[in-house]
Amino acid sequence: MKNTFLLIVLSVCIVACTSTTRLTNKAISYALVTQKENVAQALLGPPARTVPLPDGGKVLVYEYYSYEFVGRRDPRSKSYRVDEFGDSHGFEIDDVFNTLAYDSRDATYDRNSNYLEVYLDSDGYCVDFSHNLNKEQLQLLYDQFKRYAPEKP
Repeated sequence: MKNTFLLIVLSVCIVACTSTTRLTNKAISYALVTQKENVAQALLGPPARTVPLPDGGKVLVYEYYSYEFVGRRDPRSKSYRVDEFGDSHGFEIDDVFNTLAYDSRDATYDRNSNYLEVYLDSDGYCVDFSHNLNKEQLQLLYDQFKRYAPEKP
């Protein structure tokens, strides 16, 4: 029973992520592909860097950053939990399941770098794009570009 429930939940999550990616890719495609470089830069802002291609084209690289919680700096740090009587008690990190709060000043985060690459041909027209953006970044771009996607009949 638990395995079936877990399978259903994971399937819904995968479909939701795939749907966000698909919708965002369509919106970006309608907004950028076949547009001139100045239109792409007007929509996305100045790129972090521009990479020339051997065929005379170039790649506009846009970088996005996110931070991911990875844990406490000191795994022996104290936090607290509250028992059924409302009394707080210190505990060690292995008592994670009873944790209700921790001191956020003791947390560490990893910085993740993601990109959106816009490919331009030798005439300066956008011909393609690629990205490795996370779901939140995709949602922001979708909100920005959804007006360019055609309405469904």
